[in-house]
Amino acid sequence: MSITKPDPLLDLKTQKRLYNQYVTEAKQIESKKEPDWKQCLVLYEKAFALFQTDTKLSKKIESIRAKLDRYVKQPENNFTYDAVEKVYFLKSKDEQVVFKLPRFVYDKLYNYQRESMEWFWNKHCQVEEDGETGGGILGDDVCYYLLSKTFRWV
Repeated sequence: MSITKPDPLLDLKTQKRLYNQYVTEAKQIESKKEPDWKQCLVLYEKAFALFQTDTKLSKKIESIRAKLDRYVKQPENNFTYDAVEKVYFLKSKDEQVVFKLPRFVYDKLYNYQRESMEWFWNKHCQVEEDGETGGGILGDDVCYYLLSKTFRWV
């Protein structure tokens, strides 16, 4: 835990006021529909730095860190892995629409099949944004059958 030491020049009353301010701000962020967990963590860590004996706050910090570690971005594509639900997902630009793919399916796909799914997902999201009809045709010169089989299966 990388907690900084409180300023020794602050009196106890000021420390309590800052502690309450940080915790209140963090709780307000937490109560939002889509909380900013990183900002929330920063505020709770600032509060904990003032009173490091608060075990309840320490557990809250660990809980938020676990939430932040829940999602793992795949380096080779735009799929993100949710370790709790055990699914890979793609989000639209506004993050309102999510395409979920179970892990056991994702693991069986070849890279070119994942890229194809991502391409189709982006086409779908583009249609959602523009409000117009659209789409795309995906084919290859080697074996169209493999791609079509992938999408019928998924």
